[in-house]
Amino acid sequence: MFQFSINWIGNDHGDPFNVNVVVSDVEYEMEKDMTTVSGDITYVLTTPLPEGEHEHHFEATYSGGIIRFPLGDEIEGPIVYYPFVQNSGFSLKDTVDGKATYEFFIDMESRSGTPDSVFLSIGGEEYKVTENEGAPYLSIRYTIEKDLGRGTYEISFVLNYDIPIIVELDLLTVTIEEDDEYEPPVQPSGGSGGSGLPIFLFVIIGLFVVGIIAFFVLMRRSNMKKMERYAEVDWDGEDEDH
Repeated sequence: MFQFSINWIGNDHGDPFNVNVVVSDVEYEMEKDMTTVSGDITYVLTTPLPEGEHEHHFEATYSGGIIRFPLGDEIEGPIVYYPFVQNSGFSLKDTVDGKATYEFFIDMESRSGTPDSVFLSIGGEEYKVTENEGAPYLSIRYTIEKDLGRGTYEISFVLNYDIPIIVELDLLTVTIEEDDEYEPPVQPSGGSGGSGLPIFLFVIIGLFVVGIIAFFVLMRRSNMKKMERYAEVDWDGEDEDH
């Protein structure tokens, strides 16, 4: 942030109606500094400025007209410099359950200082990004991973210094192959959205098993009865011999 200030020395025309600072042909309205204790009035302005070399002057409108300081000249400065972005982009990391995981990164020159905060904007939604390792020499790297579904997304990084700096990336189009599609498991009939098919199969299988068991039980009983009849015949034959 840059601060501009100027003192108004009282005269017969009274206080000015307004005081502006003009920076590179852009006017910024200044406010009274309420902490001023002397007879003079101090006007101040604190504002961010775009990157570049600037020049400025002051203008005051009062009952006697408009007065400019300095007369006919410009005050050089300030020079505003923001860091140089070396590289930025994204890469696909994985595809799981119908979602594609992408890593987004941005590398900046470290000698120019770090931003107050960095955000990744995906289709208008912003996510805070943290500093990470793996940057080139004399660089700072910020990375973040996000899961995205099918679609086309506008991607940008927002670097917050005195003013936000927006670094736009290429449009990202996410396509997922059919084999990568996530298929939810079939719900039981009592569950939400279930078809009831698994229980029906269990009932059929159960009846089939019970039928087989009953068949073997009946066969065993039939065989036992036959054996009992044979035994009675043999026993009666032995009695006749004696």
